[in-house]
Amino acid sequence: MAGTNEQLLRDAVRLPAAERAVFADELLSSLERPSGANDALWVREANDRIAPYEAGELDALPAE
Repeated sequence: MAGTNEQLLRDAVRLPAAERAVFADELLSSLERPSGANDALWVREANDRIAPYEAGELDALPAE
């Protein structure tokens, strides 16, 4: 299997840049598996972070 992966990588890096970008995007997209449980955790985290900010309990710094 390692030999197959190494050959695939060698072939992929020989692609033109635009094709490598598409290949990389498709490969990364194949890893994205939506999860309702993870989404719920991120919503809770976002709410936990925004509530103190909106209540004036946290100082904010400009991104600049």
